[in-house]
Amino acid sequence: MSTKTGIVAKILALLNLGEEGKIENFFEKQRKALQKDIKNLGKNLDTYEDQKAEALEELNEKLEDAKVKVEEAYTSVTVENVSTNERANSFQDYYWDAVTRAENVVARLEAEIKTETEKYDKLIASVKDQTAKKQARLDKIS
Repeated sequence: MSTKTGIVAKILALLNLGEEGKIENFFEKQRKALQKDIKNLGKNLDTYEDQKAEALEELNEKLEDAKVKVEEAYTSVTVENVSTNERANSFQDYYWDAVTRAENVVARLEAEIKTETEKYDKLIASVKDQTAKKQARLDKIS
């Protein structure tokens, strides 16, 4: 590299843009980019955790209601329904259909809760993994 003299040398010295300064400038930009990425990943993590909590809260409320409906289905027998053998025989299919439908809703909601939990757990794990990798890179160049 040719030697800079005069005003160019003074500007380079002030800006620290010699070879060493250019390298340091490059790494400073990389550190800032990694810090920004880590900050954004942290925001994503918070968002996913909030979304998971909201989704599970809503599903758990529905599950509580569905469990109450199962109990109601089991106890939905009235004297009118079974006042005669003929009525009891015709009521039994309706009774077991109602119980089955209510139990199926509970099973569906439990499966949905499991699916949502797994979905958000994967997203959260991915963000944590990305954050750890970016933090390791930042540590190496800091």
